Amino acid sequence: MGPHGSSDSPERKWWPALFPLLVSFLYAPLAWGATTRGTVAILDGLFVASFLGWSALLILERRLPRFSLWAAIPIVFVTVLGLISWANPVSTFDENFGVLRPTETAIPWLPGSVDRASTGEVVVHLLALLLGFLVLLDACSHSRIRWLFLKGLAISGFVIALIGITQKAAGAKAMLWVDPDPLKYGNKLFFAAFRYHANAAAFMNLCWPAAMVVFLRERDSGRGGVASSIWATILIISIIGVFINTSKAGQVLGAIGVVIALIRFRSSIFVGSKIVMMVTGILLLGLTLVFAMPVVSKWQERWSSASASSSFGGRAEAYATCLRMLPDNAVYGSGPGTFRLVFPFYVRPSADRMVSEFFWYHAHQDYLQTAIEWGIYGALAWFIFYAGGLIRGFQTVGLGLKRGGIEYSVSCALIGMIIVMLHAMVDFPFQIPALQLPVAVYMAVLFASDARSKSKRPAEAGL
Repeated sequence: MGPHGSSDSPERKWWPALFPLLVSFLYAPLAWGATTRGTVAILDGLFVASFLGWSALLILERRLPRFSLWAAIPIVFVTVLGLISWANPVSTFDENFGVLRPTETAIPWLPGSVDRASTGEVVVHLLALLLGFLVLLDACSHSRIRWLFLKGLAISGFVIALIGITQKAAGAKAMLWVDPDPLKYGNKLFFAAFRYHANAAAFMNLCWPAAMVVFLRERDSGRGGVASSIWATILIISIIGVFINTSKAGQVLGAIGVVIALIRFRSSIFVGSKIVMMVTGILLLGLTLVFAMPVVSKWQERWSSASASSSFGGRAEAYATCLRMLPDNAVYGSGPGTFRLVFPFYVRPSADRMVSEFFWYHAHQDYLQTAIEWGIYGALAWFIFYAGGLIRGFQTVGLGLKRGGIEYSVSCALIGMIIVMLHAMVDFPFQIPALQLPVAVYMAVLFASDARSKSKRPAEAGL
């Protein structure tokens, strides 16, 4: 298949496995980020359905899938660790009195969760996500399917950006699907269907790199300008959505990501006559200003108060509290999904009111929360998983440069992962199911690139 054959549809036998995943691309971000029990259950059902379709495909093709050990070993390890922690609870959380009641049946030398129910919810979702990831790992080794996934991510990011921009322009009082009555709904930090604007920003920052590489590939395909114009519009709206969103971290990381993308794809972006480039730049600037003007005053308010922001002060104290929690949860952790239960027990009476008065469901620092919930062994396994994918990706990009090609899909995955991993230092994108999905796609692209790069011809390097 030529380098621009991605417009062809995947083989029909793949669709039973692909369709549930493509549905999840749109469902998860529109269903409050899949953050409620009901929406998570539906998302997990889509992953299981995809896995069953893929299993039937393997039987039909009479083959076994091949996976990178750097992906398989850490994922299997954390899954087993989570299952043991769930099956061996050291305590149970009493919702009525807000206390942890010790159990008498726990085996002390095994991992044990402080609350079986909370860990069980995470483990069930992790198992379903693992099944979906297995499908992604195999599917992303096929060019047509890989580019179909990237298009799906680009469209889902565009939808969230468009809804959010419309909300800001119309002065919406509540997020999508929620009663705007202020007596029933008081959260003002929403964006599109996300409860928390920073999660929406992280989601869009994961999706616009996909829109960029799809646009570049369509533009260079020689199939005409209509498709490339559509994808250019999707890209522009997606990036504008990041900056219309009032998340300060999202805006900064979005700008960093754009700079990285411009440097990485400079040989592809900066082509054509200077007049065309200048006119395009003026149009993009004008479009950006039109969308940005309604929220410029909000930008100024949020950034002018950033130094004295209670969110910054609250985060700093929360991080200090997390550091005090680490020694007690160093080996096996408190159990997946239990941060919200153990955090209040470590807040000092003299702590800042921002911490003591509000309930912290997440640490707003995924790395600290992972270490607390999973312990040193679990955190190390997650580190190996992500580091393994990034290393594979950088190796593939380096090999592509030597062969004189541009690894669009792998470069896109690297940019998206770099942005979200930086965002995880000040927020909790890895805890949100709607964001876990594009992360899983990108990690599958990175791991699948290893096998592809070893057999790829120079002419195929642009895949």
